[in-house]
Order: sequence, then C-alpha cells, then structure tokens
Amino acid sequence: MAEIPGTGLRLLSFDGGGFRGLSSLYILKEIMQRIRRDEGRTDIEPWQCFDMIGGTSMGGLIAIMLGRLRMPIDEAIKQYTELARKVLSETKHRWQDGMFKATLLEEATKSIVRKYSELNDEDTRLLDTRPDSCKVFVCAMSAANMRASIPTHFRTFTAYENVTANCKIWEAVRATSADPTFFKRIKIQDIGVQVEYVDGGIGCNNPTERVLIEANRIFRGAHVACLVSIGTGQGEALKIPEPGLKENTIPLETLNALIEIAKHCGRTNQEMAARFQRFKRPDPDPGVYFRFNLDEVHEDTKEWKGVGDIGEHTKKYIEIFNNSSRADAAASAIRRREPRVLLSQVAR
Repeated sequence: MAEIPGTGLRLLSFDGGGFRGLSSLYILKEIMQRIRRDEGRTDIEPWQCFDMIGGTSMGGLIAIMLGRLRMPIDEAIKQYTELARKVLSETKHRWQDGMFKATLLEEATKSIVRKYSELNDEDTRLLDTRPDSCKVFVCAMSAANMRASIPTHFRTFTAYENVTANCKIWEAVRATSADPTFFKRIKIQDIGVQVEYVDGGIGCNNPTERVLIEANRIFRGAHVACLVSIGTGQGEALKIPEPGLKENTIPLETLNALIEIAKHCGRTNQEMAARFQRFKRPDPDPGVYFRFNLDEVHEDTKEWKGVGDIGEHTKKYIEIFNNSSRADAAASAIRRREPRVLLSQVAR
C-alpha cells in the first residue's frame, strides 16, 4: 500500500562536539530561514518541522532545547551561547572529574528549563505528554561498560523496548554531556537502582544511526521524507589528553574510548550516505539524507578562541554554493514530506 503524500517522516540528528555544537544551531537556522521564506511565515520552529530529534552530548542539549522545550531557534542560540560562557568561565584545579564544574552546567540547564518548560519548573520531567509533541531522545553511556558502544536513550516519549527512567530534563542533559574530560559522571535513579552515566559521545558521537533505530521502533511501517544530520567538525568532538597524562587522572579505558570518538562521526556519515544512495533518483534529485559538517571546508579551524567566532565560520560554510543548495534542498524536503524510503529498509 502506498504512503499518503505529505506524511513522510522528518528526522534530525545532532552530533556531540563540546561547545562547538553552537555551529549546529547556526546551520539549522539557515535551513529554518529557507522554510519560513518558502512558507511565507516567521513563526515556524524546529519542533514543528521534525517528527523526531536525537542528539548526543551537547547535541543532546540542543535536541532537548529545540524539541522538548520548544525553544525558538534564535532563543536557543542565545541561551546556548550564555550557557557555554558560564560553564567555560571557570576551570577546576584537579582533573579527576573533568576540567569544568558540572554544577555550573546543572545550574545553567535548570535556568533554561525553568524559563522554557511548560510548568516553568527546573525539575520538569523529560516525558512530554502533549499530543503535538516532537519526539526527542538523547544518548548516554553506562559508565560500567563504556566500550560496549550501545548507548542508553533518554526519551521524551513512551517506549516499549529498552525502557529508561523518566528522569528530570536537567539530569538527561548532564548524562548525555558527561564527557570525562569535561564533567564528572552523574548517577540517575532507575527502578530503585543508581546507574552512573557518562557522555553518549563515547561510542555514539554521531547518533544518526540511533535516530533511524528509534524511529523504526516508534513509527513502524512509515516512510522517511528526509534525514538531516548535523555535525560539529570531523575528528574534533573531544580533545584527547596527551599521552603523558597519568592513568589515575583519566582511566585508560576512558582514554581508549575517547580515541574511538574521533573515528565514529565520519564512519557513520559514510555508512549513511552509502545506505541512502541506492534510493536516490536521477539528478537533480538531492536525495533523502542531508549531512552538514562545518569542518568539511574549515579543516584549518582547530581552535576557536570564543563562541562568538562560530556564527561567522558557519555563515561562510553555508555561503559556499554546494552547501547553500543542499540547505535549500533539505528545507524543501522538510516542507514537502514526500514519503521516499521505507524506514525498515534503512534502519539496521
């Protein structure tokens, strides 16, 4: 039976990448501006344009801001920038539990939740029961088995497989962003047991595959209209400590896992591109899968001295003709919602 026109799923994935994740918001803003232009409206926001959003690490924070808290894209950029500056303003003298104070991240996240959640309560739970809700999940890894590369999904919706705790929104943000080099781990209560979590980027820094898996569980039998995957720079997700760092400061298991992160994003992108290529129509069809990643052009940009530079770098990236035309194509696919690919054919 053919799919009804205009009912294809629109899926969005955000890589981890520390505070470089701000570039992801600027890239999405470019796409949103095109959607608004073509729709003749200025009030369309990401939560209205995507059926599911998944994210890892600070990409998980972005997914929650846009999908669970329904923040306008410009507000998300503003709040993310302020959060980054607050958290980066103070480093710790001892690195055993990361460079930065997790309490600063918690406080900044709680402030955002208090302002934008439907209850204006900093302890609002992750589950979103509103009938028009955008489905959101973030990835974290169990600290007990970081090498397994099988992340835990903290969801805003009810699942019937691999169910996880309906934790507080700020707890989910802490879990997905607990990169061992940045922040200490967090323990979350789950069915009477305290489970310790670290950054989902360890083993799943590019969660595009996880978005397909999760969507296939929830939207069985559906077709995909588009899959938008936004990166933060190839191989730059985390700063790997120098070999001379003492093992008792950051455990060897953690260091080995961190090395894998640098390889993960590019590998996942290659797999996704190959998987969707067979469903591409003859040119000029842009396809179904859209990957945007700043370092595809700015490979010499290895360090940004402040978050203020990120917007300018992203603007230059989008101004390149091929990237601008792909942003146009992604916006068009989001608007049309044409059923293109059966979800079960691309979810593994």
